[in-house]
Amino acid sequence: MEITEVQKAWGEKIRRLRRDQDLTVTAMAATTGITRQYLNAIERGRYAPSEVVRARIAAALGVELSEIFNYDLQDAS
Repeated sequence: MEITEVQKAWGEKIRRLRRDQDLTVTAMAATTGITRQYLNAIERGRYAPSEVVRARIAAALGVELSEIFNYDLQDAS
């Protein structure tokens, strides 16, 4: 699977928010109901999460979906 710029930007934003809140991959994966391997792959931009998983990630981080998943790629640099 090709890593798209959008997936990479999402992953970087998720990782940054998670680390800012001192959440481990294991803790956040447990909160969202996904495996830590899957969360790690999302953070690396290897997978685009489903709408359900996107909502769970945003809720776990206490942010709106749009803060992570709908922004201009120029802002992700």
